[in-house]
Amino acid sequence: MACFDDHYLYSTCQESYRLNVRGCIEVPQEAVDEYCEGPCLLETKLVLQCLHNIFNNFRFYNGATLLLVRHALDRGCSHGENRGDFNPLENFGYTGFYDGDYNDYDHGNKLILSVYLLVILTCLVIF
Repeated sequence: MACFDDHYLYSTCQESYRLNVRGCIEVPQEAVDEYCEGPCLLETKLVLQCLHNIFNNFRFYNGATLLLVRHALDRGCSHGENRGDFNPLENFGYTGFYDGDYNDYDHGNKLILSVYLLVILTCLVIF
């Protein structure tokens, strides 16, 4: 929780707009320009990086991963029809717990795949 309370990371962003442990970014539609073009977006990304550095498989209370929140930031600050939509689970069609593997920071799956492949190849060579 230190990342959420770090006064060096979140120093100028209005407290009600800050990412919280629930995985919510609550920015009213009339404040989206201020959020995306001001310090809040950068400070939120710093908090996400802090979380990644401490625990890269971090899940928010709503089940969102760090990657889903990053996608929500990109979507919410885009200049398309989804501008202002900061819900990290909305693009999956529901607001419940997301159980997928979308963590772009986690490179461990590449290692696991390599180990499985090595075991399979070893078995083929032995038999």
